[in-house]
Amino acid sequence: MQGGAKQVGRVTVYPYLGQRQLAMLARQSQVVISRPGYSSLMDWSALGVRHLLLIPTPGQTEQEYLAQHWENNGMAAVQQQGRVALAQGLAAAKRTAESPLLPATGNSLLRQAVAGFLSRCRASAG
Repeated sequence: MQGGAKQVGRVTVYPYLGQRQLAMLARQSQVVISRPGYSSLMDWSALGVRHLLLIPTPGQTEQEYLAQHWENNGMAAVQQQGRVALAQGLAAAKRTAESPLLPATGNSLLRQAVAGFLSRCRASAG
């Protein structure tokens, strides 16, 4: 296994991955298990991760809020640290909507927003 990865049943645990490896494996994964930090959630969305199981760090109110928000909107499953039931969490994650920021056309909302912004800049400069 690469990078000190460990196989635990059908789950592969990676302690660290470089940017390209992370992007490739995230796109291929059926479910990504992650902390729900703002940057992580945006990364997963931009990479087109299909399903998320979020485990907020206890006492991190931003993570707790974001996890609840994503769960309430059907975008992720959430479990609490210390009470993770992996089989149920993975099944719940697979029932969630796929990444909300990457429509089937393959154009991300970020790309559309940047294009719109640049268009407005050109129009105001001209």
